[in-house]
Amino acid sequence: GLELSILSTAVLVLSLGLIVDDTVHTLYRLTREDGGLGELPMSMAITTLTLGLGFAFFMVSSFSPVRILGGVMAVVLLVALIADLTLVPWLYDRFANRSPT
Repeated sequence: GLELSILSTAVLVLSLGLIVDDTVHTLYRLTREDGGLGELPMSMAITTLTLGLGFAFFMVSSFSPVRILGGVMAVVLLVALIADLTLVPWLYDRFANRSPT
């Protein structure tokens, strides 16, 4: 597994910032554009793939912590993109329109 170190906490901070940003964009679009995402999926996919490829290039480093950073960030960004485009809209549809009990 991954050991807890300064680098692993950097992965947490970087990935959390990027994930929250995309999730906020998704939720904003769902609330403001009659429930549709519009062009958001394409723009999110392009930016996430660009960032993911950038971090994936870290995996060719000879320094092991940088290699781990690149691999973990690339995987986390891909999983977050899939969740933002599938899970977040589903959860929004399921829970946002409920009346308080």
